[in-house]
Amino acid sequence: MGQSVKISDYIVDEARVVAKALNRSVAGQVEYWAKLGKLSEENPDLSYGSIKDILFVIEDLHRRKLKKAYFPMGDNDTRMQEALESIEGVLIELKVNLER
Repeated sequence: MGQSVKISDYIVDEARVVAKALNRSVAGQVEYWAKLGKLSEENPDLSYGSIKDILFVIEDLHRRKLKKAYFPMGDNDTRMQEALESIEGVLIELKVNLER
């Protein structure tokens, strides 16, 4: 069950414009921005594009009910793999909390 939170009219108006363009609800858009902001703060080395790509991969994992994803990366990119695993844990936790 959702909870009411007061946010500025400016944020609501901005969310309304973006939500309409992307075919989301206003609440869905604000939740998306909050999720991105949280993940960005927890993983400052990752770009917005990287985080967005990871969100798509993890959603696909959940949709297919898979346990592990294969991320094609170079041998020297263990930091990215660690970040992906960290983000996956956060997303699973967020998804569980959002479904309550």
